[in-house]
Amino acid sequence: MTRPASCDRGSIAVETAVIAPAFVFLLLLVVFAGRVSHLDAAVQRAASEASRAASLEGGPESAEQAAIEAWKRSARNARE
Repeated sequence: MTRPASCDRGSIAVETAVIAPAFVFLLLLVVFAGRVSHLDAAVQRAASEASRAASLEGGPESAEQAAIEAWKRSARNARE
């Protein structure tokens, strides 16, 4: 026995109301993952530049200062 067409009325709206939040959640999850990946790359780059700057210096004090300056430059560049 088949149902009349009037029983299916509104089923698209209900299905959309159920599926739309899940789709929006997945979309936001992808955006969040992209931002995390971008920030991870920025932190890795800053650490690499700071360690390189520190290794080129002679003493511990100047190495620490060079690392701090390299980190600041990298942080400024990441914001742009």
